[in-house]
Amino acid sequence: MRLMEDGKTRLWTALIPAVLLAQTLWLGAGGASAPDPWWHLKTGELIRQTWSLPRSDPFSYVLAGRPWTSFEWLFQVALHLVYGAAGGAGLAALRAAAPAAAFLLLYRLGRAPFWAGLLASLAALATSGWFVARPQISDFLLLAAFLTVLDSPRPGRKAWLLLPGLQLLWANLHGGAALLGAGLVLLKAASCFRRDRRAAGGWLALAGACLPAMAVNPHGAGVFAHSAAALFFPGQEFAGGWRGMTSPLSWQGACLAAAAAVAVWAWESEPHLALTALALAALGWFEARHLHFAVMAALPLAARLLESLRPVRTGRGRALAAAALMILPSALFLLLAAPRQGRADLPDRAVRYLDDNGVTGRMFNTYGLGGYLIWRAWPRRQVFVDDRDAAYGAEFIAEAARWSRPEVWERLDARWGFDYALVGNSPGYAAGVLDASPRWALVFWDDAALVYLKRTPAHFALIRRDAYRRLQPNQLTFAYLARDLKDPRKSAEMRAELDRAVAGSELNVNATQMRAFVLAEVGRPDDAVRDLQDVIRRFPRKPGPYMSLGWFHERSRRLLAARQVYEEGIRVAKWSGDRTSRAYLENNLGSVELRLGNRERARKLFAHCLKLEPRHPQARRNLELLEKGAGAIVP
Repeated sequence: MRLMEDGKTRLWTALIPAVLLAQTLWLGAGGASAPDPWWHLKTGELIRQTWSLPRSDPFSYVLAGRPWTSFEWLFQVALHLVYGAAGGAGLAALRAAAPAAAFLLLYRLGRAPFWAGLLASLAALATSGWFVARPQISDFLLLAAFLTVLDSPRPGRKAWLLLPGLQLLWANLHGGAALLGAGLVLLKAASCFRRDRRAAGGWLALAGACLPAMAVNPHGAGVFAHSAAALFFPGQEFAGGWRGMTSPLSWQGACLAAAAAVAVWAWESEPHLALTALALAALGWFEARHLHFAVMAALPLAARLLESLRPVRTGRGRALAAAALMILPSALFLLLAAPRQGRADLPDRAVRYLDDNGVTGRMFNTYGLGGYLIWRAWPRRQVFVDDRDAAYGAEFIAEAARWSRPEVWERLDARWGFDYALVGNSPGYAAGVLDASPRWALVFWDDAALVYLKRTPAHFALIRRDAYRRLQPNQLTFAYLARDLKDPRKSAEMRAELDRAVAGSELNVNATQMRAFVLAEVGRPDDAVRDLQDVIRRFPRKPGPYMSLGWFHERSRRLLAARQVYEEGIRVAKWSGDRTSRAYLENNLGSVELRLGNRERARKLFAHCLKLEPRHPQARRNLELLEKGAGAIVP
């Protein structure tokens, strides 16, 4: 009977890691988008084709001839093999498998099924932003493996067999990041020094064996220079992941503070994990991209600490309770945060336009497009910039980030002699510098990218045929269109350009919105609403059409219909993580609420709009008028 009860207990306990496995696989399969998996894919393809590692940069004309070393060569080759075998599904499987295996190891290391399951679930949610198909994904599994092997008083045969091999593998998967492995062994030695100096000496010797193993890669000791370059990259303020923490009040700061607090509390009972968590919390404070290391190290430490304070015997009831408590945060995450992770619009159609029309020469591209352009267009086209920040250097990255300022653009164009520009079509009207220049012409655009050609003899025929003379599609508002609608000739040209843009790319929701605005202005509101309803049906997760449709309802004094559409648009903007569109939708909804007599809700919406977009002029004016007791302006 006792054996049967123990078997049932183990069966119910197995529910906890099963839920954890399902959760991490789900988080990984829907992982965040990032620009650099694509250039890693291209590098893996290049290595497989040439059976050699690139020694100078082939992808960017800015870096042409400069030494460039692919320290992540093994990951890049594996990534290309996976992508070649299974395509996007293979990338999703890779994003899911490594974190899932890592958190199962950490769950086991926690030695407390109930607490470890809950904490591992929360840790997986907190670190899911790092679940991307990049070399960093291997850090999850290798860090967890190191912590597992190091969880013994002295270095035994298993540690001597596994750790140098894991160190070698790590160095070839992610270059200088592998120094973390040897660092973990040194922290283990330091944590043993006071209590057991013999054990400390053994771990110190093992760390000494790991460092030479790290140098067993095609680049030898150069991997250590890669560690230093990555850790002390001077352009941290221009690349989000490289920046340090600025406030402990953010959720990232709270995670680091919690890891440090747990480490201090458990210092006497678990010195190794406590010292590791403290060290990794300090690293995460220095560079935000390392935050997940601290969370992972603190997980088993916190589970052991909670089990010592409040032991939980896992049976059916506790296992079901743990599963429920793990699923609930996942459901909230699905509603509030997970939708922000997704695949961005890709500039395939813009590249196709360039190829079909034989456009050649030096390309300017924005930072976020560079990685994908390497995958999609190299070797036909070399990029201006991509997200290999350390390769370009801090000064260049800073200049490239400010490209939309007129004086910076003139300086860059004079230095590099651009022939055409491929610009990401993101909010903010960065392309205004090109629209305002008589030397550049817009010839193609969709929701992913805009293509501008320099007015040179080589481009005259293409510009004459394809130039958009009436449209500035990177602008967020359409008010400028109303000026040309008063002129019959210009109005006809504008509508023809919009029809061409809609037909030119199936990924052109923005063009449909602009056409709907024009149709409404020329007295065809039913056609405008029909167009917008159709595009919402086809692209339900893009917030822009909701803004336009709500505006039409508001203009027609159908305020309740406008409120409903704006509210749905705000939900979609939250879903997609589009702060700019959400701000404009909230301002418009605030105006509707004010006209419906709901002054307090209008005030909250205007205030939150300004929190999202502090420079939003209409929301600030609306709020000022509302606080003075006047009505707000119509958006």
